[in-house]
Amino acid sequence: MRVAWFAPFADEEAPLDAPDFACDVLPLLTEHEIEVFAASGAVAPASRHTRVRDAYDVVWRHLQRPFDVFVYHLSNRPEHEYVWGYLFNYPGLLVLHEGHLHHSRARVLLDRLEPKLREYGDELAYNHQIDAALGQPLASFTGPALRAWPMRRAAIASARTVAVHDDALAEVIAEENPAAAVAVIRPGIADPGTHATLRSTQEAAALRERVGVPADGVLLGLLGIAGRAGRIPEVLQAMSSLRTTNPHLYLLVAGREAGDCNIREEVRRRGLTDRVSVVEMAKRKLPSFLGACDIALSLAWPPDANTAVNWLRPLACGLPTIVTEGTENARLPLLDPRTWTVGAIGDTPSADAIGVSVDLSSERESLKLAIARLSADFNLRRRIGQAGRAWWSERHTLGHMAADYVATMARTLRHRPLPAALPKHLRPDVFEHARDLAQAAGISLPPELASRHKGTE
Repeated sequence: MRVAWFAPFADEEAPLDAPDFACDVLPLLTEHEIEVFAASGAVAPASRHTRVRDAYDVVWRHLQRPFDVFVYHLSNRPEHEYVWGYLFNYPGLLVLHEGHLHHSRARVLLDRLEPKLREYGDELAYNHQIDAALGQPLASFTGPALRAWPMRRAAIASARTVAVHDDALAEVIAEENPAAAVAVIRPGIADPGTHATLRSTQEAAALRERVGVPADGVLLGLLGIAGRAGRIPEVLQAMSSLRTTNPHLYLLVAGREAGDCNIREEVRRRGLTDRVSVVEMAKRKLPSFLGACDIALSLAWPPDANTAVNWLRPLACGLPTIVTEGTENARLPLLDPRTWTVGAIGDTPSADAIGVSVDLSSERESLKLAIARLSADFNLRRRIGQAGRAWWSERHTLGHMAADYVATMARTLRHRPLPAALPKHLRPDVFEHARDLAQAAGISLPPELASRHKGTE
């Protein structure tokens, strides 16, 4: 199978929260001929497993030797935005790393010298039956307000198959789009090693020393962009309230600071300057981060492109994790810190708790209880960590993800839905100008360029 793979491809020096985990599975897919197409100007050196090209090359590469399947990875992250220019014209397997795409689409259409207000209105009308004339006033909305309109229908309608990473989102998309072929691809990561092994390394010891954690200290680790979406203010509030009863708590934030939260000022205001460190870390530092921490926090809300993988990383090594309760993990065996019992787990066969969940309706109380108990109970941390690593081993290795990709790409090859009546600007006639020039000059174009270009639909 010849595959065009659209996903960010980063090297080991990239930030630890770079949304490139989709490319980690490629070494297990070498039986297929896969070419990675990255954003122009962001092409990393080619790995020994695959060829990495500029996305601009895909058109002539496809004309030269057609690809069997196009695979697009999409989210609200800026690193994925270049994908929009191709997925409507070359339908394929669309892998949604989150259910809401409005922030990304708004940036593409509106964050420019001449905002495309008409196109924005047309897409609002297609996706959400909003009067296209309201596009201009609605273009002034930003931030959380955009989540009222996911802006995903057009992307889904253009795809031959749509894949997501959790059952709950798959059910929502299938209900909204009865004609869509929807699949679930389990997210997977490579074995990072056990927490005990990682803790014994010099790198982990050096990191704990660097951030000032004593031998008896308990280090909380938060991986991802440091801002309100990562619940940073709530974590700092919990640490502040626990300072007397749990005096050995420390926090390491491994990620870039977001503009919506002045962490250093918040830390200073709460008197936690000696307890909190914010460090930008490269991917190669992941083992030392996991080894240095005693408890991991994965509290992103709303969930973003990297929520799943940022949880899987500590889960895989056996590091106990506190997560935000949501539909994507509602069926998992998670402890409620208000009762310390496992909540409803739906079809899940195992009741061994693999983490602790925080209910947003009582977030401050739940988070405080979770941190207090876990930081004081080593045996509980160990039990949760062991169950988490077993869960990863049974469901979320790279092998699991590779098997799902192979099956879903094969399904995509077989599935050719009826053409979608998308807004005209999403599938422009890319060779119209060339045909006009050729006609004026009396030149005949090759057959593949002589009629309106329709991609591979």
